[in-house]
Amino acid sequence: MGATPRPAHRDLGFSLIEVLIAVVILGLGVTALLGAFGVAYSGSHSFRNQSDAKTVAISAAERVQSIAYVDCATAADYLSTARLVGSEYPSDWGTQAEAQARITVRAVRYWDGARFAENATYSRSTCQANTSTYLKLQQIVIAATSPGDRATEIIAVVKRGPT
Repeated sequence: MGATPRPAHRDLGFSLIEVLIAVVILGLGVTALLGAFGVAYSGSHSFRNQSDAKTVAISAAERVQSIAYVDCATAADYLSTARLVGSEYPSDWGTQAEAQARITVRAVRYWDGARFAENATYSRSTCQANTSTYLKLQQIVIAATSPGDRATEIIAVVKRGPT
């Protein structure tokens, strides 16, 4: 008798279809992962802009609150104080002048006994002629806007004048 023939062994590698399916699945996974990183970066950058704007607005509000009450004030009376330079500006806000330009005093409102009123026809002379109408209480509205107008934070400060 002779030796029995050995069964032929199949090559145990992967077929081309199996390899293509694996590459497609891995590609979808990598694409989803890159998309998640992009969203995370964008959200982080947006939060940083908002945080920087809030920090600058709070600093400006503290400076305005620290100075004396200005009777019959307008936004211009508090603007230079709000824009005082210091080291609190984030480095990506540009030059000192660019950082200052991002801070505005949007309004000065007066307490009329029921609410803070903002009169469109308000002027310093109107206030001085009617000092009894306005109580010595001002609301100063300060805004700080990050570069590229990506985030704006608004803070209101209330100042009491001498009685």
